[in-house]
Amino acid sequence: MMNDESTENLKEKVKANAEKITNPKTDDDFFRKGFAAKIDENHEKALEYYQKVIELNPKHTRAYHQMGISYQHLGKFEEALIAYKKEIETNPDNDETLISGCVGLMTTYKDLGDEEMVKEFQEMFFWLYLGYLINSEEKGKKIYNFSQN
Repeated sequence: MMNDESTENLKEKVKANAEKITNPKTDDDFFRKGFAAKIDENHEKALEYYQKVIELNPKHTRAYHQMGISYQHLGKFEEALIAYKKEIETNPDNDETLISGCVGLMTTYKDLGDEEMVKEFQEMFFWLYLGYLINSEEKGKKIYNFSQN
């Protein structure tokens, strides 16, 4: 686990690397700029950068996830739900994408006070993560689907 000092050092490195990008051109450049803006809690600016990432690379799942986080911080929960769902839609066969999208949806529904949906995504997270831990997302999905019957 990282301590406060190492977390701050990492944040400073991320911001310093982003500052070196004076003329962003690639999706990675815009993502780095967006992440640095998010670290500075400038979520509106972060969203501008992430939107540019998506324009350049519509399958950039991390950009959708970070958009969801920024929307949550701005209290734009419906937009956060859309971003997290888009994250999952762009790469539904990747266990890490499914897990991070599921966590994003779960926390957003919690922000909205929808305990029924929170429970649904907690259960989904449990089965997906179980599948991830045993190195088989398909097995986790099958177990989750089985438990629904």
